[in-house]
Amino acid sequence: MRRAALLCLLGGGALADGLPSGLAPVLEDARIETRPGMAGEEVWATFRFIAEGLTDYEQVAGDFDPLCAGVARPALVAAGREADVIVVALTDRPVPRGAVDLDAVQFFESFVPSAAGCDPLQW
Repeated sequence: MRRAALLCLLGGGALADGLPSGLAPVLEDARIETRPGMAGEEVWATFRFIAEGLTDYEQVAGDFDPLCAGVARPALVAAGREADVIVVALTDRPVPRGAVDLDAVQFFESFVPSAAGCDPLQW
């Protein structure tokens, strides 16, 4: 239900035109999950994007913050949801959740929502 609500709010197709990389990622999956954390249960929102032409991290390093602040945060606000952690994932091809594809190029960044948008999660 939560996943469907986020996907409906975001629609489909290419998102976040004007990213620093010049890529136009397409939202593949968005979901909200509760996970155990250091201080108890945490709510994690994960937004997975497919970005054709993705080759290396340096290419997309500047895309993660705009995807978090410009796509993930507004989707959560529109859905009336909050998250302790927002994960933005970029991959060059669809990879089923939990599957291993050694040929896929995949990068993940985690953020903490803030009044200013998204702050990188410091591990």
